[in-house]
Amino acid sequence: MKRQVTRERNLPAFSIDAPQLELLWQRLMELLDGDTNQYSSMSVSLPGEELSFDSIDEFLAAKLQKPITDFKLHIRAGEKIIYLRSGDSLNYFSKISATAPSEAWCAGAIETTMSIVQNNRRWYSGLVRIPFGIILFGLLNLPIALSYMPSSLRLAPSMTSTVAWQAAIAALFLFWLFRHKLLPGAIIVSAPHESFFRKHSVEIGILIASISAILALIQIFVE
Repeated sequence: MKRQVTRERNLPAFSIDAPQLELLWQRLMELLDGDTNQYSSMSVSLPGEELSFDSIDEFLAAKLQKPITDFKLHIRAGEKIIYLRSGDSLNYFSKISATAPSEAWCAGAIETTMSIVQNNRRWYSGLVRIPFGIILFGLLNLPIALSYMPSSLRLAPSMTSTVAWQAAIAALFLFWLFRHKLLPGAIIVSAPHESFFRKHSVEIGILIASISAILALIQIFVE
């Protein structure tokens, strides 16, 4: 009887540098010690080009300057397979999957990955788990819900509150639609150290937009 087990897990948003990627790659390869026909590769998608590396040494030698947010790491030997991929617009969360005849081996491969990822979580790893789709649905149906309120409690919307409500919906929708670009689920940084504002320009922009959306929501209920 031939048995194959596949286990997978979504990863929290994380950011690792080249040495940490090297450590992860080596630890996963160590799980294949004693197995023949070992194979590993990593594909990277950058604007206008696709790159493929057959070893961590090739990746380090490339000295890519831009942060990498779209990649796939594939490691295998015989029936043992490890697949780590970043998220995309349809599935935000990065994912680690392991396939092997042994469930214990699969669990070990996943935990090896998690041990490095958990120590390099991004500050927004909890934020992106908020069900923005449900919040958007609630905001879109807010006028309908308010229409069922007793007339004595009902407030006539002003132009300011209407515009603020529409702006809040637009901001949340755009954030939900482009969250994989604004707050990537996985980042590999191989470039030299950047200045604080350049490194955190996206986070600063998100903070400003979030404050604007919150003020717009407050304006709705103040009017």
